[in-house]
Amino acid sequence: MTEAESSVQLNAEVASRWGHLFRLEVPQELHQEMLSQQAACDTIIASKDAIVAAMRSQLHDKDDEYVRMLKQQGEDVDLLLLNMGKQLEEMQTAYRNELAQIDDAYMQVCDFGSDFRVYLLHKNLDIALEAIGRCVFRA
Repeated sequence: MTEAESSVQLNAEVASRWGHLFRLEVPQELHQEMLSQQAACDTIIASKDAIVAAMRSQLHDKDDEYVRMLKQQGEDVDLLLLNMGKQLEEMQTAYRNELAQIDDAYMQVCDFGSDFRVYLLHKNLDIALEAIGRCVFRA
């Protein structure tokens, strides 16, 4: 029998005895029945108090578990942030290195390009002078 069913049965027994108590006329019998009724009520109250105590214990356990979980989650978040920070630093270092390599390659191309441009200017100048020379000698 569940606690709820037991409680309903005990409450019904207590409630049914009240009518009997009102019909008693002998004080000693009334006193005895009232003590019996009080004992039945105390049994019901003790049962309810036991349930309340068990629920409070479960609530306390759940509160402790919740606090532990929050603490663990906080530690997990801290660790995640630390790892993300490390990864960010690694990525920044990698990007800086790659940018330096790109910059070096660009500078090499610019140096080569400068020489190449000078070469092209000389080549164009030679072609232009040759063309001018041909024009001058034709005339």
